[in-house]
This record gives sequence, structure tokens and C-alpha cells, in this order.
Amino acid sequence: MSNNRSNPPRPDKGGRTNKDAATPPPSAQETPKPSGTPTSSRAASRGAARRAASSSGEQRTASGGQSVQGRVRAQERIREREQERRRQQITTGIIIAAVAIGLIALAFILTRTTGDAPIPEGTAARYDGLTADRSEDGFPLLGDRETRVEVALYSSFDCSACATFHENTIAGLVERVRRGEISLLYVPISGTGQITNGRGAAAAALCLSEQDPSAFWELQDAFFSWQGQFGNQAFQDTRMRAAVESLGADVSAWYACINSDREDSILVTASSQARSLANYISTPTIAINGVVPLDEEGSPVLDPIALFVRIDEEVARLQRAPVEATDEPGAEVTPELTAESTVEPTPEATEAP
Repeated sequence: MSNNRSNPPRPDKGGRTNKDAATPPPSAQETPKPSGTPTSSRAASRGAARRAASSSGEQRTASGGQSVQGRVRAQERIREREQERRRQQITTGIIIAAVAIGLIALAFILTRTTGDAPIPEGTAARYDGLTADRSEDGFPLLGDRETRVEVALYSSFDCSACATFHENTIAGLVERVRRGEISLLYVPISGTGQITNGRGAAAAALCLSEQDPSAFWELQDAFFSWQGQFGNQAFQDTRMRAAVESLGADVSAWYACINSDREDSILVTASSQARSLANYISTPTIAINGVVPLDEEGSPVLDPIALFVRIDEEVARLQRAPVEATDEPGAEVTPELTAESTVEPTPEATEAP
């Protein structure tokens, strides 16, 4: 081999020739950086700008979301206020309606308790012309107190059975008073029934009889009739006052009597007499000359027909009985001398011895 042949260069460890290592290719050479902000600074600026924009967008989105939520809440509050206003209007309407109904009911009650105090038709005519008085105990008495048969009526204005008994018997009893066969005594009892204020009704009737004994009998007809008409509202003070006034009484004097409680002693006496009466059980009870008639079973007679039979029998019995003598005890009654009772002397008796 020729010594003048040049041997090719050996590659270095990096696989490149020395020439290549000395002079890099143009493409591999770095482009000179212009003077000013470095590349890394510009990238950081752009990143910061993007982050700022992103943050601003997020803030705008959050702000927008908050604004929408605020509008929704505001609308909800408006709806709630509107609903509350409607509820208040409904509640106010209900209250107004309830008050109106209450006023109407109150007016109805007041009308029935103050202005409605009816006296049964025909009551005045029933007692017209009859003698009326009060007994020594203060009990109302109808008819001549000297009548030989006294019928005592133990009765109570708060007793419903008494109202029924009154309705069935008063006409027959008054007719016998009018014929002069009996006198009728009303013994006022209270508290034997369920109607409210029975004692007040008894006191009111007694105070009226204090002014006008005849008016008592008209008022008792009214009191018994009111039981069925008004129930527990029958004996309201305003109603009784209206009736008393319509019967011509002095209302001021009537009130003074009630407030004085002087009629209470009469009611106490009536109750005491009822308890001491043989065969008395409760109201109503009839006593004929102090004796309670009994039926076959030993119960007080309350049937109107049977009762009138007993009264008429007592009237007939006493009419047949002679009137008791009024002469002093032990006085001798000498028969009058008559022509037929004179004894003429015999001739023998007149001759001289």
C-alpha cells in the first residue's frame, strides 16, 4: 500500500468528526435573542394575564351567579309578603264575619230576653172579677178566704212537671173558685226542677203580689208558659221586668222588694210547711184542707180528673154538714113556748080544798 494514501479520520466517541465538532451546522446554531425582556419573562407575563383574565371571568361568573340568586331570593320574599298579606286579609275577614255573627246572636238573645215577655192570651179574662189576697204567711190566695174548702197548690216555677200540671188543672180550679166552692192557695216552692233561676222567679212573683195580688195569678200563667218557649232563658231578669211592667206594676218598687230579700222569709216558710205536710214528696202536690189525697197505690193524686173528683167530694161533704154553733159552750137553748105546748090546769087542780 502506498504511504501517501490518507487515512480517513476516526470518529470520536460521539460519532462526530472533529470538523463537525468544531463547526456546528447552521441549523443547530442558536438564534441570537433580541435585547429586551427575556423569553421566560414574557411567558410568565402571558400566564399571569391569562390567570388574571381567568380570575376576572370567574369573578364575573360568581358575581353573575350571586346576582341571579339575589333576584330569586328577592322574588321569593315578594311572594312570601304577598302570601302573608293574603293570609292577613283572610284572617281579618274571618274575624269580621265572626264578630258580625256574634253581634247578630247577641241581638237575638237580647231581643228574646228583654222584649219578648208574652202573657198568654185569655189570662186576664180568666182571673177577672175574682178576689185575690195574700194569706197570713204571705202566700198568694185566690177566692174568698172564708170558703170552707181550701185547695193548696205546692208548686215551683222551675219544675217542668208543675208546668204540665198547671196547664191541665188551672182552668178547672179557677172555675171552682168562681163558683165559690173553694179558695186556691199558691205555696211557692223553688229548686225542684231544672229551669234556671226558679227561686228568682218565685221572689219576682211574690214581690208583684205584694203590689197587686191579682197580677200574681196572671204572671204565674206566663211563667209556666215560658218554660216551653224559652227553656233556661225563661227567667232572665230583663224578661221578668218586662212582664211586670206590662202588668202595670211599679218597677222601682218591685226592684226594691227583690233587693230587700224580704220575700225570702216567705219562701223559707213555704219550704218548711211542705216538708211537714203528710204524704208530701215533691212538686207539684195538692192538699185539700191540709190533707194530700192519695190514690189506691198510696201516691199523691195528680191526675186532673181524679183530683177534681176528690175536691168535689169534699165540697159536697161540707155542704151537707151543719154549720158549727156559735153559742158559748154549755149554754142551754130553751124551746119557745107555743099555744100547743101550754098545759091548762085541770079542774081538780083549781078547786079549793
